[in-house]
Amino acid sequence: MAPLPPATLATLVALAVIHAGCKAGGRTHEEMGLSIAACLTRRQPGRVLTAQLVHLDTLHFLLNAFALASLGGAPQAAVGGHAVQYFVATAELMCLTGALTLAGLALLARLPLLADRLRPGTPAPPWTAAVADRAARSCIVGYSGIIFGWFQLVALASGGRVPLPVGGWTVPALWGPTLSLLACAVIIPQSSALGHAAGLVSGVLVWAVGLRWLTPGAVVTLAVWGAAVAAARFQAARAEASGGDGGGDEEAGQRAGLLDAASAQARAAAAAAAMARAAAADGER
Repeated sequence: MAPLPPATLATLVALAVIHAGCKAGGRTHEEMGLSIAACLTRRQPGRVLTAQLVHLDTLHFLLNAFALASLGGAPQAAVGGHAVQYFVATAELMCLTGALTLAGLALLARLPLLADRLRPGTPAPPWTAAVADRAARSCIVGYSGIIFGWFQLVALASGGRVPLPVGGWTVPALWGPTLSLLACAVIIPQSSALGHAAGLVSGVLVWAVGLRWLTPGAVVTLAVWGAAVAAARFQAARAEASGGDGGGDEEAGQRAGLLDAASAQARAAAAAAAMARAAAADGER
């Protein structure tokens, strides 16, 4: 096996460090995964990216690390041979795969509603409810989607044929990623077929459009805009946090003022009642 390029080695090391940190911290899928509840309900869109770097199961990490290593230097060669292009293409795959996965989950979760709108007055098939429930409860982690994206990119770059593991047959390179997707879905049923399919589509999009943006000027521009957006979001979060604290203090002060006013009214009413009783007693005497 040929030595791995430094960019691939750096990716594997980063994934290993993240995996070790998650294991040491006892992280769970609910804390780290990509899900409708986290990304949309709890407004944590960052998980669209971060969840793809997380492996909570060691076997899952080892399988993905082996799959990435098996590609060797093909991914880097497919995007031009430079490490910068490799990392930018990886970032594009991450963004597209995460966005497509979340969009797919949201679409599947609304499947009964969509079926009802397509066929008004006809009950939705029972299986749509089961699919929607699974999509709503799904919590996805792992680098698999990006690896499938690289499979697709390498296949598109090669344009030839690849051998099958058995029988000595060869198939068009473009079939390889799809056959791998089907095999993975059969052999590992608990894997996310949606995330893998999103990776394949992302590979096509990066190959067709994304590679045209892999220029030094585009990389610098994206980095500057990314830093500006991150800084703006950080400042907005700080302002919201401080505003929320002030709002809480103000609300607490208002509640305290209302309690003080109610207490004063109660004391005045009690004093008036005492004076009325005293006057009545004097009148009887």
